[in-house]
Amino acid sequence: TSPIALDVLAATQRIEIQPPPPPPPPSYPPPSLTPTSISNTGFKESSQPKLGKKVSALVAALDQQLLTQSPVTKSIGGQSSESSATNKISHIPKQKRGEQIIESKKMDYYSDAASLVSFSGLNEPCSIGSIVEVVINAQGDKISHGDVIVYAESPSGKHLQCNVVYHSNSFTATFTPSEVGEWKIGILYDNEHIRGSPFNCVVFDANLVQVYGLDVGLVGQELKFTIDAHKAGVGDVSVTILRHGRQIPCEIEEEKIGPRKLPTGKFRISFTPNGAGQYKIHIAFNNMEVKGT
Repeated sequence: TSPIALDVLAATQRIEIQPPPPPPPPSYPPPSLTPTSISNTGFKESSQPKLGKKVSALVAALDQQLLTQSPVTKSIGGQSSESSATNKISHIPKQKRGEQIIESKKMDYYSDAASLVSFSGLNEPCSIGSIVEVVINAQGDKISHGDVIVYAESPSGKHLQCNVVYHSNSFTATFTPSEVGEWKIGILYDNEHIRGSPFNCVVFDANLVQVYGLDVGLVGQELKFTIDAHKAGVGDVSVTILRHGRQIPCEIEEEKIGPRKLPTGKFRISFTPNGAGQYKIHIAFNNMEVKGT
């Protein structure tokens, strides 16, 4: 048998295979040229300019100016248009997580005339039946007696017109509260409320405080009693216990109810007698002595 012939080429050698030649293009008969077709299909250069690099750069520059110049505000020639309004771009900051955008709220407005009269308010509660004095500061010599009006409004809605007396750089108005609760004191200058008006005035009645639970106690054993002031209004309770002129320590605990621990106006008092004898118990409501103690 004869062996099979196999040609082996070196790694650096390469056989180039020539691709077959492309087929010839189809031939068409030449079109007949008439005078009309020659005029329409002539090689006349178009009158429209081609977009080159300069025109492309100009278009990019115009696109860049869109943020600073609106096409509505100016005409193509660069002249300002009188009939168009100027456009403005408002920047709104992006809200971050955990932040809240606080909207502006309407502020109270007071005229310059109303700022000439001021009142610092009442710092302490007032007792029912007492004369409440309201001292109003005035600035300027042109303020007259008739320009200031003071009224007091009770918790039930009754209005009391207060008598106003003018002094040097101040006015004084008085009224006598007849109801327990929160009163409103309105101060007007030139028929306008001054800053802070109407003001709050807390009225209480110490005579409505009740004490019960006091009984005979034993030496060395804790003694408790209750002070009920829920009808007397808002106030503080103070207790002083004396024996032979010496003060005996006691504890005061205010009763509260509900999950929000709302006060009930009742107080629990506890103390331990340290000896036989008579004890004197002094109870005050808003620094006023409670009757019967």
